Amino acid sequence: MSVDGVLKINHRELILSSAKKAKFGFLRLPHSLQDSIIEGFDGGTTTLDEASQCALQCGFKLSHTAIATYYEAVRRRRANLLVRLTT
Repeated sequence: MSVDGVLKINHRELILSSAKKAKFGFLRLPHSLQDSIIEGFDGGTTTLDEASQCALQCGFKLSHTAIATYYEAVRRRRANLLVRLTT
């Protein structure tokens, strides 16, 4: 798998395929909202505040910390896969 391939893996697949059972409030959001937020983070067009406000406007209360914790887990999982590719 290429670096680009790792980055294209869906964030839910990355998190749910990890060894630990995923317990993230972020995963309770509708998939389309999750995808929109992650795409915004990946593209550098969405801030934590904007993501939290977007979730709130859609009827979901999710803290900045909950969103940041999830995205950090996604980034960590991507980094682990990239390290495996290069070693």
